[in-house]
Amino acid sequence: MPEPAIPNRRAPTPALAFAALVLSALVFAGLWSRGSTQREALRDDPAEHTGRGTRVIWKEAGVNVSTLVLAADDRCLAGILYKSEIRSADDHLRQRVIAVDIESGQPLFDSLERHPIAICLADCGRSLAVLSDDIMNRRFILRMYEVRSGALTFEAEVPQGDAKWSQVFLGMSHDARIIAVLAWDAKYKEGAFAWNTETRKRIEFNSGNCAWSGQMISPDGQLLAHGGWPGPGIRILSARPRDDGSRSSVSFCLPDDGETWPAAAAWSPDSTRLLVVYRDGTLLDWRIAPGVGTLPARIGNEGEFQDCTDVALSYTRDQVFYAQRDGSIRARTLSGK
Repeated sequence: MPEPAIPNRRAPTPALAFAALVLSALVFAGLWSRGSTQREALRDDPAEHTGRGTRVIWKEAGVNVSTLVLAADDRCLAGILYKSEIRSADDHLRQRVIAVDIESGQPLFDSLERHPIAICLADCGRSLAVLSDDIMNRRFILRMYEVRSGALTFEAEVPQGDAKWSQVFLGMSHDARIIAVLAWDAKYKEGAFAWNTETRKRIEFNSGNCAWSGQMISPDGQLLAHGGWPGPGIRILSARPRDDGSRSSVSFCLPDDGETWPAAAAWSPDSTRLLVVYRDGTLLDWRIAPGVGTLPARIGNEGEFQDCTDVALSYTRDQVFYAQRDGSIRARTLSGK
C-alpha cells in the first residue's frame, strides 16, 4: 500500500511537471512586485500579541507559509510563500522566499523564485541559500543571497548527467562558505556536490560540516522523516540508502489514537526531536532515539495549532515558531525545554 506523504512539504511530482509543461504556453502575468504597498498594508503590527505567550511576528493575506527555517542566533527566520488562490500558470511555477527579523517583524528579504524546494540560513542569518526545481528547464538551481541587500552572491546548476534526481537536499556550512547538494535518483544512484561560495569552484566536502534541509531530511543529514504505514504514522529512516536501495528503520511516530493525520512537521536544529502538528491542532514533540520507542510531549493547549501550515523550533529550544493559514507567522514561548 502506498505510504502517505507528510502534506506540509511540497516535492516535485510527475503530475506537477506535466501540468507545468501544458501551462507553459500561457502568458506569465501578474508577478508580485517586491515591496508592494498593498502587501505592506495587509501586514499586522509585528508586536501583536494573541495571549498564552504567543505573538504574531509577520502576516500577509492571500498566502500560505511553508518551510520555515531559522538562523542559528534565532534573530531571523525565512520561509516559502505560496499563493492561497492559484490564478495563473506563474502562480504554480513561482513562489516568494522571504526572510523576517524576529524581534521587529520587519521583512529583510523578498525574492520571487522558480519552484523553491529547500532554503537555508547561514552566517547568523546574513546569507540565505535557495534550492529550486526549475521544472520548465528540467534542472535544479542553487542560489545564495545576501539577506540585507538582496544581492545574489552565488549561483550554480546542480549536475545531473544521465541521472534524474528524485530526492534533492540542500546543505550549507554555518559560515556560508560551502553550499552543497545531496541527491538520489529512482535507482538510488547518489550525487554529492559542493562549491566554495567565495571562489565559486567545485570542492570535495564532508556532509557532516553542513546543515541540511528539504524533503524532511534532518539538519545533520542522517535521518529522513516521511509518511509510514500504519495510518498516520511518520517513519524515521536513515537518510543514506543501503546497497539494495532500502533505508534502515530508526524510529516510528504514531499518536495514541492512531487516527489523527499530520498537517506539518519539522526537525529540531539538533536533529533529536521531530515536531509534528496534527490536523486537530495538536502539536507533539517526538524525541528521536535510534532503537528506542518514541514518547511524545504535547506543546500548548488542545487545538491551539489548528490550521497550522508549518512549524520550527528555536535553537535555544524555548520558542516554537509556526505559520497559520491566515498568512501569519507566530512565535510561542515554551515553559520547558
